[in-house]
Amino acid sequence: MLKIERMQEKDFAEVEEISKQRFGAFSWQIELFESELSQKDHFAFVARLDGKVVSFLVFMKTFSDVFGDEFNILNIATKKEYENMGIATEMFAFMRNFGKQFNIKNLWLEVRESNLNAIKFYSNYGFKKDYIRKKYYADGENAIVMSCSV
Repeated sequence: MLKIERMQEKDFAEVEEISKQRFGAFSWQIELFESELSQKDHFAFVARLDGKVVSFLVFMKTFSDVFGDEFNILNIATKKEYENMGIATEMFAFMRNFGKQFNIKNLWLEVRESNLNAIKFYSNYGFKKDYIRKKYYADGENAIVMSCSV
């Protein structure tokens, strides 16, 4: 059974491994996960199967004049061998439910223009493409900004 819980320091090695597997040279290092856990209005969760971390989700609460309180999704990944099992969908459903306590109305994120699998997943989840941030990533790749209502 899938169990979603707050990320803890003991999870950093497994989370970093997933990040490296999914994002290679663009993966987050342990220090970034540590930083996220220490910041106000930043949240990090892991999904466990049989006690092993198989996915993680990092997001922060922001405010928009248009939408009010929002969650900005900073990072999400699932181990390759656990893809297409609905884990990321469960993580998003958890985040939406978690957002009720903050009156969250909107979710948004940036995704690499080349990450077609992620764009398809987000689109299937109800995200729409809002605009492009030119040369957003350190390597010069554009980001697509996507959002959806909660």
